[in-house]
Amino acid sequence: MRAAAGWRVPVHPEGWEDLKYWLRYEQPTMAALTRVLRPGMQVLDVGAHHGVFSLCCCARGHAASRIVTVEPSPAAWPLLEKNRSVCASIPWAQVPVAAGAARGELTLHTGFVDMLVIDNHLHPGTEDAVVQVKVETLDSICERLGLGPDLVKLDVEGYEAEALAGSTAMLARHRPILILEWHCAMLRRRGLDPVAALGPLLAGGYVFEAYEHPEIQAFTADRIAHLPASDIYRLVCTPEAR
Repeated sequence: MRAAAGWRVPVHPEGWEDLKYWLRYEQPTMAALTRVLRPGMQVLDVGAHHGVFSLCCCARGHAASRIVTVEPSPAAWPLLEKNRSVCASIPWAQVPVAAGAARGELTLHTGFVDMLVIDNHLHPGTEDAVVQVKVETLDSICERLGLGPDLVKLDVEGYEAEALAGSTAMLARHRPILILEWHCAMLRRRGLDPVAALGPLLAGGYVFEAYEHPEIQAFTADRIAHLPASDIYRLVCTPEAR
């Protein structure tokens, strides 16, 4: 499938409609990816769902050298596995856990389209059914797999504070670029400060770009608290050295 000018993305036949929807719904994210992805990058896809972001990192001529997907939803794994199978030339590991602040277990709620969410009041259509999942830190995943990510996508539906808290060593050592969904409204409804949730990135001197809001210039820690109110920001987070 042609995802952007010059980008041809492999996809399993059962994932065709899913990828078409993602490319339509996430056009700004795809545009951001085409700017930051470089051939040979190691990619960590956190909240991988069916793996469509990772598929785009397999685009011919732009492909990553290695991909690790982190996804806790058992309902999402079959299609994720099928999408992974069409990219057999790229080492791609699937880690069936939630990314959190410490190793353990977590109760998540069944959301729509095979998603799992931390709070069943945060998503319309979320069921009362719960799933118990294992939790591992991104630091331990990277250490265990010997992964040095250059690019991290993090989309964990309001669980950013915990996922980032478990990534401090990885961020400090590898200084990856992050494509981050910052769910401000969900964090507030959980009783958390959205700015504090970005603590590891702020401490690491990252520069933020709200790529769906061209009127907002790239900003650092001194400006982040003065952003216009928004339920969600999609950010490219870049270490100053890059």
